[in-house]
Amino acid sequence: MDNVVDQQAAQSEKQQAEQERRQVLLTKILTHEARERLSRVALVKPEKAFEVESILLQMAGSGRISEKIDEEKLKAYLNQVGADAKPTKITIQRKRQGVDDDDDDEDDLLKDL
Repeated sequence: MDNVVDQQAAQSEKQQAEQERRQVLLTKILTHEARERLSRVALVKPEKAFEVESILLQMAGSGRISEKIDEEKLKAYLNQVGADAKPTKITIQRKRQGVDDDDDDEDDLLKDL
């Protein structure tokens, strides 16, 4: 049992170290405003923010980023990632409480007269 707990703790520490490494690298390649925007996106769409972070880190690792990315360039990357995604379709289905026409009530009233 202790072995499982130790493995979980080690896995958690490894994930935390990886997250810290990502944040340090992002601090080096993004302007302050771009980091703020990316953190706001992460609150709403964490998978989209993670994907953009991964793209940026990959580009930085391969030397394709020569200067800090500002907020406008980040918006372009966010739009590219958003364009690839399938648009969300929302369908609303309302429950019907029996089929009841207004005309039926008037006909019933006239029969009683």
